Amino acid sequence: MIDFSRENSHGSYGFNRKKVEKELDGYLDQIREDLRRYSSNRFWIGVHLIELYRSYAYKAKAPHFVRFNCSAESFFCVCQSELDLEKTQVSRLMNVVDEFGEKDLKSGEWIGFREEYKAFSYAVLTEMLPLTAEERKPIEADWTRERVRAYKKSLVAPAQQEEQDEAIPKKPGEDFPQYKGWKRHDLCKRLVTLEDENKKLKEQLAKYVELEDDLLSEKDAS
Repeated sequence: MIDFSRENSHGSYGFNRKKVEKELDGYLDQIREDLRRYSSNRFWIGVHLIELYRSYAYKAKAPHFVRFNCSAESFFCVCQSELDLEKTQVSRLMNVVDEFGEKDLKSGEWIGFREEYKAFSYAVLTEMLPLTAEERKPIEADWTRERVRAYKKSLVAPAQQEEQDEAIPKKPGEDFPQYKGWKRHDLCKRLVTLEDENKKLKEQLAKYVELEDDLLSEKDAS
């Protein structure tokens, strides 16, 4: 998954605006062409959005209210204004490529979906995005989006039950088994005794510290 938060405080200033605007127009024209064939071309829309994101060319049209012109916030604003794509759409398109796509080993260019995901529908892949690699293993290529959603809910239920189990308050004595069966009067009496012992220990420690200071002073004097 792409960590967009890493770019939240990135800026670049003093650049050749005309040159960068021309570069940005090239990316935008390519993505607009991709969008005309959206249903059959979503993988490449994601690829070209990633390329635009990595290029920082969108800084040429960063809105004035965004503090850092190379931030993820700036990128999403440009995608909204220039491509009419909302943040959630952009993030999903890019992350499907990042999670399930494959690059050519020599060129480093994206070439398509990895072999194990080629038979999966795009809708199912988007549903799989928030799952871990281990949680994705049971999902098969013939699963529908609804089945994946039901599977995801089944993963949430045990986790919620575990949280509820942890939230159940423990009975008195479970944390301190040595005091199990003690009456309130006995516990209060024990508390007073421990406070007295603590006070004596502190007084004894103070004496040792004072004695150490005296010894150090004598050593320095000699």
